[in-house]
Amino acid sequence: MTASYSPLKNKKRRYRIVYNDDGGTLKGVSGVEELLERAVEPLVGTQVDALFWCIGCAGGVVHFKSKTHEIYGEHLDRFDKVYEWEFRQGVKRLLEAPEDYLEALARRTHQAGIEFFPSIRMNDVHDGPAPWGGSRAEQGRFKQEHPEFLLGDAVHPWFRTAHDHAFPEVREYKLSLIEEVAGRYGSMLDGVELDFLRHHYYFKPEEAYASRHLITDMVRRVRRVLDEAGEGKEAPLFLA
Repeated sequence: MTASYSPLKNKKRRYRIVYNDDGGTLKGVSGVEELLERAVEPLVGTQVDALFWCIGCAGGVVHFKSKTHEIYGEHLDRFDKVYEWEFRQGVKRLLEAPEDYLEALARRTHQAGIEFFPSIRMNDVHDGPAPWGGSRAEQGRFKQEHPEFLLGDAVHPWFRTAHDHAFPEVREYKLSLIEEVAGRYGSMLDGVELDFLRHHYYFKPEEAYASRHLITDMVRRVRRVLDEAGEGKEAPLFLA
């Protein structure tokens, strides 16, 4: 028996455990039902009160049918690693299913009394140079077409493919993904997480302190987007 879900009730309590799934659960999945078995059923009856589900990276590639961003691996005919090919196959099967898997995830977590947050990586360097990264599947056209927007030699080689958020084009493109997610799924979400720790360079080191207000402004804009998307809901959309 699963707990009943009430967003208003849940908003009045602290989360005991927030479980963040980085999307690896999608690897090789056969369809929506198997995904629910993998992603949600192990959490039922535990102290997990919120599932933060990674949908990809703003400015990079994503794991759902986006109108603003590329889907993971869709630009490749060959993959460099077996894991990447298996991950792509899982994503492909889910996107070919008649049911939107993000809607199914939100519905099942709510049935289990668990809140659901899409988690959006605000920078990701899995596409960086080997041996630190090296994943072509993780690099979208935006980075390929605009290398001038990357931090490059200003940071450790591991982070050279991170976006420099001093560029307004970078901030606007990333906001387009957040606006899309909030607009399409807002009625069934409890909030959105902006994952600023994967990965954590956002400006050239010597410019970071002077540019900090740009991230503050970006977060304020996201808060307004969520307020608009959450109008009419029993409880507001959280921003994590």
